[in-house]
Amino acid sequence: MAEQEDMDFGYDETTPCPLCKKEISIGVFTFHLVSCCYKQFKRSGLPTPCTCPIHKGEAYHDWSINNNNNNNNNNNSTSSSSSSSSSRRTIPLPSPAPHSNPDILDVPPVTSQLLGECCFGCGSTKSNFIKGKLQLGAYRLIRLCKQSEMKETSSRAIIAKWLEAEVKKCRDTNDSRPTFNPKESPNDPDPAGITTNHHCAGYVHNDTDTVCGQTCDSVISFTETTSRGVTTTLYFCSIVHFLRWYVKHRTGKSSDKRRKTSENEYIDNVMNSDSRVFQEHMGFPKNVFEHFVLALTSHQKKRKFGAPNSLTPQTQTFIYFTHLRHYLKQVMLSFIFSTSQSTVTRTMDDLNSFFFTYLSPLVSLGTYESRLQESFWFFEDQITYILDGTEQKIRSTSDTLLRHMAYSAKKKQYSVTLLIIISPTGRVLYISPCAFGSVVDNELVKRSKHEWGTEFEKDKGFGDRGFKGLLKYAVFTSGSDIHSPAYHMFASKRIKIEMKIADFKNWESLHAELREWYLNREDEFLATHSKRWKVVGAIENGRIDKWVPILSLPT
Repeated sequence: MAEQEDMDFGYDETTPCPLCKKEISIGVFTFHLVSCCYKQFKRSGLPTPCTCPIHKGEAYHDWSINNNNNNNNNNNSTSSSSSSSSSRRTIPLPSPAPHSNPDILDVPPVTSQLLGECCFGCGSTKSNFIKGKLQLGAYRLIRLCKQSEMKETSSRAIIAKWLEAEVKKCRDTNDSRPTFNPKESPNDPDPAGITTNHHCAGYVHNDTDTVCGQTCDSVISFTETTSRGVTTTLYFCSIVHFLRWYVKHRTGKSSDKRRKTSENEYIDNVMNSDSRVFQEHMGFPKNVFEHFVLALTSHQKKRKFGAPNSLTPQTQTFIYFTHLRHYLKQVMLSFIFSTSQSTVTRTMDDLNSFFFTYLSPLVSLGTYESRLQESFWFFEDQITYILDGTEQKIRSTSDTLLRHMAYSAKKKQYSVTLLIIISPTGRVLYISPCAFGSVVDNELVKRSKHEWGTEFEKDKGFGDRGFKGLLKYAVFTSGSDIHSPAYHMFASKRIKIEMKIADFKNWESLHAELREWYLNREDEFLATHSKRWKVVGAIENGRIDKWVPILSLPT
């Protein structure tokens, strides 16, 4: 019956002791904890707190006085227990340092703390440890978690005291095998001992970047391995210099006054640049970039399927627009943003589709009335739009049929081409899907007329000589007499679409030779590049209206 009650209360289960780390039965855990606490204090040479109902572990006795009282009690057996208690002197425990787990720091380190099995600062085994290991000699491994109390001066002073004591032991014994590690065998050979000819990487003062640089030994070393497998080891002449370096580089208390916006140095440099440099680099101002990040964050939160992206929305947005603006190779982007090439490629594909959908409403034909407000008169005709075709060079392919489709006789190169329609004020009204270079301008109009022609039944527009013969579409071209007043008037208006195409070409991905070649997936290749032109067209329309249309889009 008694055994059944014990099982009902879970006495057959065990739990780890926070002091000695042994598995103790729940039935005797309370008794073990008191005795283990006593052993820890005696091992440290500290007075043992009293656990009687009066002191409750918050004070300890002066045992010399208590021993005298006990001798007096033996000589005078008639004395009452109350008089003995009244002659006992109580000494309060010193107030602990202001950190979350003072019991760990107020006593010397135990075996688990010196073997790297738990955090040296807080004693936790479940915390998220920082990258890197502090090695004291060959046998002492110190680990610190990300929630350690290293930012507090009082806690840091206590940790420094115990670490300096261990360093002294290493140097006094020439880093011989200690006795605290039960896993080490006395028969194992000692390592090479302490080496010299290293240079201290710590800081001389807290508020400066002055590195010590003095020659030191190998007792205090900090080793860290990056995600790419590169291992670096730093040496320090003293624990104080190491802690100054640690606080500066591992606890976020950097002396750099610039605003840290991410974990990537490239992003920080761009975000901390002035507005002119930022806009030249990204193609739009900072407030537009932040608006894009918010929109992407909201979109990804709504996604119900698939694993979350390993990159932040800010980093993803940087990758996409850096590629769109400067057309860097994927391998270069992977190095800049510290990720894999596959992640970069996937990010660009995902964000190309997202921003195409998000920004497409800004490239719109509008209404006939709105187009009239931006029109001009050409003799007796009111011109509401200007159109032109543009080409972009692509690499050749071994496929004979594709080479024939992609070759442009006009430019004498392999290219893709598309049609752009703008208003006389420079607003982008329409961008056609991309086609291979063998398609001439007239054919582009005929292929895309069903998308914009119904809206342009009353409109009249300008085009260059490549659109000759499209009078039935109300497209006027220049005459042959270049000295006539009509030609000069025509050229002065049509130059605006050339300037607009030049604005498009400021985005390197729309100007440089295209590297992508989707073999047997030509339609996907053309669709991907068409989305890029549409995104840039929306951004150019936003620039005309001082970014108000973009900032007005929902996030």
